[in-house]
Amino acid sequence: MPTNSISARFQELFPETNLISLLTRYGGDAGDIFETIQDRYDAHEQEPLVGLLGIKAANIDAFARAAYWDLVSDIRIRYLSSLPRSEAAAIAAAADNLISHPENDDIDWTPDEFVSDWNDLHRGEEPLK
Repeated sequence: MPTNSISARFQELFPETNLISLLTRYGGDAGDIFETIQDRYDAHEQEPLVGLLGIKAANIDAFARAAYWDLVSDIRIRYLSSLPRSEAAAIAAAADNLISHPENDDIDWTPDEFVSDWNDLHRGEEPLK
């Protein structure tokens, strides 16, 4: 029997990922992300216009993948928010291509994105260049 749980489907699609534990370590709650996406999935599933208009509803895999990328986005923000300027500057200076999170290489930035995102999250500090 297929699952209707975004969280369960996420675990099936991404059994080796450490995103949930990383987010928890940064003070985030993956449960909030899964709940929000589950609500969207449930609402879309029950949307009467979808059937009437003949539009194919997005399947649960699409919602599980959306949860994956929401987790990545939240971790990116929390990681950069906690990164001191000196460390961020050293990372940016050493970068020649992509900058990856030290514990998950699916979480990455171009050097320009890294600097821009860090600066956006640390407006009260001297910006990185």
